[in-house]
Amino acid sequence: MKIEAASPNVNQSLEKNSLSPESYNNYNRKELQRGGRTNAGGFMLDIGGMVTQTQAFLNDTELKSAGDLMSEAGNRNIVLEKNMMTVMSNTMSKEDYAEFAKNGYSISDMTVDEQVTSLDKLKASLARSGTVIEGYNDDLTDEQLSEITGNEGLANKIAQALKENDLPVNRENAESMVSAMEKASDIKPFNEETVKYMVINQLEPSVDNLYKAEFSSGGSTGDRGGYDQSRDHYRNNANAADWDELKGQAERIVKEAGLEADEKTMENARWLIEQGIPLTAGTISGINAVKSLELPLSEDVLASSMAIGIADGKKPSGASLVNAMTMTDRALKVLEDTEGIDERAVRDAVKKGEPLTIRNLAGASGEYESKPENTVTDVINDMSVPENREYLSAMRQLEETRLAMTYEANLKLLRQGISIETESLSGLVAKLKEAERDYYAPLLTGKGEEFESENVKNSILDERTGLYKQTMTVFEALRGAPAETLAIVDTESPDFTVRRVYEAAAPLKARYERAGSTYEALMTAPRSDLGDSIRKAFRNVDDILTDNGYELNDSNRRAVRILGYGGMEIDRDSIERVKEADLALRQAIERMTPLKTLEMIRNGDNPLDENIFSLRDRLSESDPTQDTERYSKFLVRLERRGEISEDEKDAFIGVYRLFRQIEKSDGKLLGNVLDSGEGLTLRNLLSASRSNRAKGMDYGIDDDFGGLERLITRGTSISEQIDRGFGSPSVPPGSQASFLSRSREILDKLSPESLPLNELNEDSTIEDIYDTVTERADTQVQTLIDDYQDDQAELLAAGKVEDDVLLLLSDNNIPATPGNILAQDVLMNKRGQTFNSLMKEAGGQDRASRRFKDAVSGLQEGLDSREEANAAYDELKEAADELLSERAEALTDSFSVRELGLLHKQVGIAAQSARNESYEVPVEIDGQWTSINLKLVRDGEESGTVTVSLQTEGLGKVGARFELNGRQISGYITGDSKEGLRKLSEKADELNERLTENGREIRQLGFIDTGFLDLNGFAGKPGKNDEAAAGQASAQRETNDSRELYEIAKGFISFIQRSFPGAQKEEK
Repeated sequence: MKIEAASPNVNQSLEKNSLSPESYNNYNRKELQRGGRTNAGGFMLDIGGMVTQTQAFLNDTELKSAGDLMSEAGNRNIVLEKNMMTVMSNTMSKEDYAEFAKNGYSISDMTVDEQVTSLDKLKASLARSGTVIEGYNDDLTDEQLSEITGNEGLANKIAQALKENDLPVNRENAESMVSAMEKASDIKPFNEETVKYMVINQLEPSVDNLYKAEFSSGGSTGDRGGYDQSRDHYRNNANAADWDELKGQAERIVKEAGLEADEKTMENARWLIEQGIPLTAGTISGINAVKSLELPLSEDVLASSMAIGIADGKKPSGASLVNAMTMTDRALKVLEDTEGIDERAVRDAVKKGEPLTIRNLAGASGEYESKPENTVTDVINDMSVPENREYLSAMRQLEETRLAMTYEANLKLLRQGISIETESLSGLVAKLKEAERDYYAPLLTGKGEEFESENVKNSILDERTGLYKQTMTVFEALRGAPAETLAIVDTESPDFTVRRVYEAAAPLKARYERAGSTYEALMTAPRSDLGDSIRKAFRNVDDILTDNGYELNDSNRRAVRILGYGGMEIDRDSIERVKEADLALRQAIERMTPLKTLEMIRNGDNPLDENIFSLRDRLSESDPTQDTERYSKFLVRLERRGEISEDEKDAFIGVYRLFRQIEKSDGKLLGNVLDSGEGLTLRNLLSASRSNRAKGMDYGIDDDFGGLERLITRGTSISEQIDRGFGSPSVPPGSQASFLSRSREILDKLSPESLPLNELNEDSTIEDIYDTVTERADTQVQTLIDDYQDDQAELLAAGKVEDDVLLLLSDNNIPATPGNILAQDVLMNKRGQTFNSLMKEAGGQDRASRRFKDAVSGLQEGLDSREEANAAYDELKEAADELLSERAEALTDSFSVRELGLLHKQVGIAAQSARNESYEVPVEIDGQWTSINLKLVRDGEESGTVTVSLQTEGLGKVGARFELNGRQISGYITGDSKEGLRKLSEKADELNERLTENGREIRQLGFIDTGFLDLNGFAGKPGKNDEAAAGQASAQRETNDSRELYEIAKGFISFIQRSFPGAQKEEK
């Protein structure tokens, strides 16, 4: 594994031992002469490169990819995890990002495993469908790219190669490719020593490896002769054996490698033996690859191979120069080739004694395409009895391989360096099964989840993987299921589940397909040729709707058609029943993303068997952090529209606030309008909002709808408004819950592009707005692409934080998402900033401010036990969320709202850490609000300790550690400020008083001036503090010890507050 940093020789220094001192110095000198331009574009991680556990070529080596090293034995390699974020930012194109967003993904809330897996699946889906998304702006203009490359021709080649591989044309990718090309220009034609070095060291032909091989000492000079049957390769030389006698065996090894035994390949095989290099499938493939290169390397070859390398997660200079396709494409091709193997190819391979590999069998299958297809029985009749046994065994292996093979397993094996195409079928099945487990393990096991044994873990993981695959298959199938299904299932039954709908839809769809008939699908718009037939079959739909008091809109017409397909009675009740079920099912299908599916299954839930209404509501839930992020993104999109006027911006914000008020009131605002017998128009909703405010029904939303009110009443005289009051739409049929669900979806999809203001008026209803927004939102891909830069910046920033940040998240079992990483970074490295900002927001006397300040006091006073502290922290988080939500919704600029969104996440991380008895306790010291980090350890080697750390301007960095042994306390206080330590030591008597309450004694207490203090290192890891763990003491004693530790912690905090009071306390 190689990580290339700004320093020109970091990688090379790692490999120094593989070179002689003289050649290393030459190599290093030449690299320095080149100006150290190994990486002009930052740093990149070679996640596709293979890492060998031993350099001994003749010993069995285990190859591991970066992905395996990251997840091996559940251990996260922090360096790799951080750098993979950089890789993700350079492999996810804007179009990929847009597809992510359309499918409900949030990069900020995804771990690296989830990001990589989701991107793999997305790119595979695009490759399967042959979809090419073009026409969007790149990160770099043509002029900028030409400036980087030095000429327009090379710029065009690089841009084309990146686009062909669905990669962003950004500065990092362009600069790293140019740098690698400059390095490639220095590579001289190969001599025998260069080739030998490459083959013996199992190096794929990349610019880095070729460059290194040129300056190597030549590596091994070979080995003793002889044929080693146990290793299935030749260890011979031309002087010790007759090539003619060896040729037959050499041909067999060549075929095992999936190569043609042509003249050129056999010459290479002979050369290997003459050089004393073992002839294996690996060495013959290696020498063929190296000798296939033509020097000097052309710009076309370099651009194409380097782009493929980037797509595979490699740095350009580490990309194989002979790969013609990405690992994604290769994984799919292997899958297709395996499915297409002809039984006769298996027969002939058995008869000829050829290796049973996918490459051999798939290649031979092409010869039978124009010949009549034989049955397995016909094939068996053509064979002898021994051949029949071998054939049946081979067919069993092939079918087992087909069953075990998935795209995910193929990709995992390819990233491990395993050539699936040339693997024997006999050993491939086990590898595929293990690879699939490895692929899904980090996705389907909870953070910190433990299992009784490896067998139990594998069994549970296989069960979860099966459910995940089944769920994704069923939900995808329902998108194209007949809408008529909703007319024949009991939507009012608790058994109205996705599984039940799927079981009802399958025979319906099969019937339509057998008849060659078209139908209206659940999730797809009717085809153009289907539209006329629908209109003819349902000419009286509008009359039916009018007779039943329904608006004439698409949703209502669709409900009538569904009932008509099923031959069901059409009345007000049945229309409403189908309409609500249709909405709930479509929203559930749309919101059931792969990540949501993984989350539910990890939590032990089965999405297929949950009532659809309940499932929809669960998938629609959001937390205050997500609500603030949604509003921030809405404002960003408004601000991007440079041509929008202030009045129009105010109107859009008014629409957002209105629907947010509906959501926050949990639909009560809708109920007020419906109860009054009025229609759900903008005018009536605004009126109800004002009325509720006057009655003191405060939902905590800013009700400045001025821009919206001016918009919907413009050009309307007072008399017209009065007349409209008499002609207002009557109360629409439908439940409050269904209108609330529509309101939430409007909020999720609202943007300047999805809701043209000129189509709004005071009589616009929720259903009108819903139909407009949902129809247009799906077409606004450019809006999603424009969001790309913000999330990419967050991804890059998360990759640059200190390792300790990710380690602490891991220790506290908190997912290392970009958002969480940046939040934890602030808590650790900008001590006190979070709560100082929160207290500024709580400076008023409104209800939210009072609640938050009360919660802070409650936490300080509630540090009596784990249970009480956690309950106090839960209240603190809820109070902070309420405060921040109210402040955010009163703002109209995206930057300020985004800042409050970050505070949401920081408080969330602090609350999650508190579950592990690692607390951020807000306190006011010397008039400045900050937070004290408090850790209690009750189990393990450091059992019975309390660690405290804080930082203020007056005291500097301060760390304190106390250990409780029986009733005696030993401890010390250290810091980086002599003045700060002096202030603390002067009040040692007061500290003793606080710590010795309830009969405890001070055994030892010191003050240590270190001159330097790393607060994060001092705080150390949080303890496991497992209440269920077996301990030496009884449960009662454990509880007493716990309370003692909390009393010590509380005593120290009280000492700090009283000794260095804030402005508020001094006023008292």
